[in-house]
Amino acid sequence: MKIYTCLGIGIVLCSSALKAQLTPPAVSPQIPRPMLASSKSPTLIEVGPHHRVWQTVSVDDQGRTNVSSFTELATGLNFFDAATGRYEASQAEFQTTKDGHAVANKGQHQVTLAADINSGGSVELITPDGQRLSSNPMGLSFHDLASGKNLLIAEVTNCVGELVAPNEIVYVNAFDTIKAAIRYKNTKAGLSQDIILYQNPGSPADYGLDPATTVLEMFTEFFDTPAPTVQQGSEADQTLYFGQMQFARGAAYLLNGSSQSLEDPLFHELAVGCGY
Repeated sequence: MKIYTCLGIGIVLCSSALKAQLTPPAVSPQIPRPMLASSKSPTLIEVGPHHRVWQTVSVDDQGRTNVSSFTELATGLNFFDAATGRYEASQAEFQTTKDGHAVANKGQHQVTLAADINSGGSVELITPDGQRLSSNPMGLSFHDLASGKNLLIAEVTNCVGELVAPNEIVYVNAFDTIKAAIRYKNTKAGLSQDIILYQNPGSPADYGLDPATTVLEMFTEFFDTPAPTVQQGSEADQTLYFGQMQFARGAAYLLNGSSQSLEDPLFHELAVGCGY
């Protein structure tokens, strides 16, 4: 059985993200609370999966000890390293292997991207609770929501990824008939897949579809993946939960230097099939 996710958009860029959810708080056992001693720089006194506690101790002119502390919060801030038996600071950067794979394994989730995006299971993500999500992008299609017609307009083709930033891999010419790229961005909180269109894919009317009821979809196929928990959202959007991670609703925006977010809905939809 194959699981497909359809990312429906009516604009030029779609983004899906897997984000880590908060786990029950745990404190790292390896950092003892220090003796109160004057310190000009904050000292790390406590670590958990999503927080760090810093403390500063000072002694004033009257000999009184003043203790102040603050808590640093961020999703996926630290990961538990079994080799050291302690929490370490998460790192979102990719490392390149000899065979061209990009690997990010110093975080609560782990990501491996194949050198060629057009290969089975080219994207692998292991969630904090050990679920393995193996997938590969498939293609772009126009889907008329009123009639149900769905026409494939571009398929993913052979393309080697490029490291454009420490935590970003871009497959520049990822489709066969449309000039478009696929970008993967890893963060401490999750992984995003972005489709960047460098040319207009045309009007749905060119394919006999109604532009008013047609969306642009990106299909991603998942192999032998645990069935997610599906929560129906507004319109056709679905939130997919894979243990401690979820497909959160994405955003669409222009690539002209503007940070303006487009109003067209961007949603996820789960489809289950037994073949192409």
